[in-house]
Amino acid sequence: MMLWLVLTAMISAAAVLISTPFIRRFERAQLASAQGVAVYRDQLREIEAEAERGLIDETEAEGATIEIKRRILAANRADEATASPLTSSERKFALTVVTGIVVFGSVVLYAMIGSPDVPSASPGQAGNEPAARSVADVRSVATTQGAASSQPAAAQDSQGRTPQKSGLPPVEEMIQRVQTRLERNPKDVDGWRLLGWSLFNIERFADAAQAYARAIELRSDSAEYRSARGEALVRAADGTVTAAAKKELDEALRLDPKDARARFFVGLAKEQDGNKEGAIADWKAIISDADPNEPWLPDLKRRLAELGEDQAPASSSPDLSAERMQELLRSDQAKSSTETAAPRGPSQEDVRAAQGMSPQDRGAMIRGMVDNLASRLEQSPRDAEGWIKLIRSRVVLGEAELARQSLQRALSVFSDDSEERTRIAETAKQLGVDP
Repeated sequence: MMLWLVLTAMISAAAVLISTPFIRRFERAQLASAQGVAVYRDQLREIEAEAERGLIDETEAEGATIEIKRRILAANRADEATASPLTSSERKFALTVVTGIVVFGSVVLYAMIGSPDVPSASPGQAGNEPAARSVADVRSVATTQGAASSQPAAAQDSQGRTPQKSGLPPVEEMIQRVQTRLERNPKDVDGWRLLGWSLFNIERFADAAQAYARAIELRSDSAEYRSARGEALVRAADGTVTAAAKKELDEALRLDPKDARARFFVGLAKEQDGNKEGAIADWKAIISDADPNEPWLPDLKRRLAELGEDQAPASSSPDLSAERMQELLRSDQAKSSTETAAPRGPSQEDVRAAQGMSPQDRGAMIRGMVDNLASRLEQSPRDAEGWIKLIRSRVVLGEAELARQSLQRALSVFSDDSEERTRIAETAKQLGVDP
């Protein structure tokens, strides 16, 4: 919008500068004509004076007089043909009209072809085309599988819808533009990719899969297109990795073995087939290869931890191995908003030392760290992840009553946040803890 205002001001100034000479032209022409007639009259008086003094004879004086009068008549006829000069108020009015037309025309043009409801893009947004859906943008990678998922995706709302980012045109409008573009050029592979992305974001997953299929027809060697179509097919099947989706995902991995989206859904297929160990191995490999700053990484880690808990054998005594200790007490690495970011969980040295401990000493070390986590949460209680990890730790340690008390405390802390209360309660229920 700011660009249009600047352009309108510049065009208005240019219109004023260009029109001013034309508006003043008639006045200047009239002035020049009047000055010419005055010169001719002076010449007539000079001829009469010279004739009286005898400097020229009568014939020459008469001829010169006739010629000058002829020129005066010609100048008068030119004045009659020339429009009368504009007054000062008329000139101002003309300038106002010209400027108004320019400004009004700019506004009408912007209203017709612009997007008044879209704010100017920030520098960070300027280079991000919505169609550039890379693996880092797959925020639903850890929890998009309907009944197969135990947690809602962080990038979705409570109804499972993917919210649209502010600052972008409505997806429906984008779809109409892209469809028009594809009608003119059906071989526009980027257009089909953008259409697939747009349809996916309004949850028209089957249509999105068809759009990605057209993109694949034009560029069959794109792992990104194939994994995107595989995800759309999974979403269209309510989270089930169908045979068609598995085929696309396998082909994506053949083209790019590092495609994180395809690797995740292949792992999901293994989980749905009952091969939870295979799914865990696949997802651990994804985490190992991923950039620590990937936005979907925390969700995948949470899902992996939950799947690992489901796989843990029931036992009356806690698993106090060093490996279990490292996974269990990773919760103590969390930090409150008022504390520093220094890690608080067991270091690699702690783990190596724990491997040489007796089961009793190792258990004491674990309980001490869990108690430290509990103390920190009492000081900085607004930490939902910390409470979830504390509850899980109490369960693993066999401290059912303390786990129940931790749950009650967490629900009390988040009494004003229904979303966090629900998440904590659901996780506790999966662990067998009721308030």
